[in-house]
Amino acid sequence: MKKTKWVRYSLIVAGMLLILVSLSACEDKRDDLLDRESAGVWVQYNSNNSDLPGDSIIDIELDKQGDLWISCSGKGVTRYHDGIWTTYNTSNCSILNDTVTVLEATNDGRLLAGTVNGLAIRSPGGDWSSFKDPAVPAMYITSVKEASDGTIWIGTYNQGYYLYYGSLFLHSTIREDIFAFEEDSKGNFWLGASFGLAKFDGTKWSYINTSNGLPDGEVTKLFIDSKERLWISVFFNKAIFWLDINNSDVKEVSLMDGMSVNLINDIYVAILQRI
Repeated sequence: MKKTKWVRYSLIVAGMLLILVSLSACEDKRDDLLDRESAGVWVQYNSNNSDLPGDSIIDIELDKQGDLWISCSGKGVTRYHDGIWTTYNTSNCSILNDTVTVLEATNDGRLLAGTVNGLAIRSPGGDWSSFKDPAVPAMYITSVKEASDGTIWIGTYNQGYYLYYGSLFLHSTIREDIFAFEEDSKGNFWLGASFGLAKFDGTKWSYINTSNGLPDGEVTKLFIDSKERLWISVFFNKAIFWLDINNSDVKEVSLMDGMSVNLINDIYVAILQRI
């Protein structure tokens, strides 16, 4: 009798273990943290141990060819390809200024480099061109975003935004600071600016403000996550804000309550889908 009970118990335990093993085998491992041996080792690159031209990194972008582009403060833009560093600046291409503020890789293989005085464009074949609006004293570019229809949105300090259609640039009528762009799954384009947050549905603009729960202030960063939430950074606010793109009610998430000042430089989603 005891032997029968032990066999039955052993079979139950074995069955439970088999179920656990099966579940573990079917589990999606993409969000798991890897140990040091399997995750690889970080290698630090700087101007002392590589051909990276500077140590103050402003922006990093991966293009459609798998090349990494890095903008260093006052040093132009550098391409990392197959272990080789190549720097482009005002001395060897048509970049209008060596302070590159933002990078954007397009779906057709171009690289857009916004500078403190104009936009540089690298074709998939490696040719450079540039644009500077002659009607404005300075074209300080703060943000660049490619829309799903291929239109390029370009934000600037003091001069509003530009729309770039292949070879045509259209200038907005507003003359405000534009800091950030995001496009949602419905094709709405969101704009963060010195006057706050705005949404363009393809026909008209609407505005999100204090009546929706968003405090007054400059909206400096935007990010849309996989759950269709728009995350919003308001300049010098000790919280981050978000809204569901299907409505305009803004929610608040407090950050670092013990600090007197909090400045959010950027918003990203981590591998575990956490902001």
